[in-house]
Amino acid sequence: MTRAVLLIYADSDIEGSFDDCVVWPMGGAWLSLHLWNHYEYTLDTDFLAEKAYPIIKDAALFFLDYMIEDENAQLITGPSLSPENSYITADGRRGALCMVPAMDIQIVKTLFNCCIKAAKVPHTDNDFSDELKAAMKKLPGDKIGSDGRLMEWQKEYKETEVNHRHTSHLFGLFPGELINESTPELLDAAN
Repeated sequence: MTRAVLLIYADSDIEGSFDDCVVWPMGGAWLSLHLWNHYEYTLDTDFLAEKAYPIIKDAALFFLDYMIEDENAQLITGPSLSPENSYITADGRRGALCMVPAMDIQIVKTLFNCCIKAAKVPHTDNDFSDELKAAMKKLPGDKIGSDGRLMEWQKEYKETEVNHRHTSHLFGLFPGELINESTPELLDAAN
């Protein structure tokens, strides 16, 4: 592939050179959250009803279809990864693909919460809100590792770069609002 083509399409395949961000399905959800933030700032109910809510709802519908139930009847995302970080596999290789990294669930929870709130503002979409509330009860929670830190993955892996600058697993703290004073154990683990 020529450099010009690579620049246009980047690395959009799942083969070839290892790239930590080849498979990450959360981009649309994260972007749709900006529409909710715009509404919260402006309180423009016409914008919410006509533009933002349909997009936020479609993102939530995507994740209701995308997630699967695991052996514990929890809804999980995957395959996915935690952006900008990787771990060491049991056989000593570098890995990134996993099921349900912390950032995925934090974004999904934030998205579902925003969608539930948005459904109440200009109109009522109670049936869909109820569906999201039921799904949220099945989402896994954040975990604290043996070292006292917020876990980035559902399994406790050894990171390839322990002092890496990434903060993906802290999305629930900021820009999200899931980790706060009402979750003191998680807040402490995020520090």
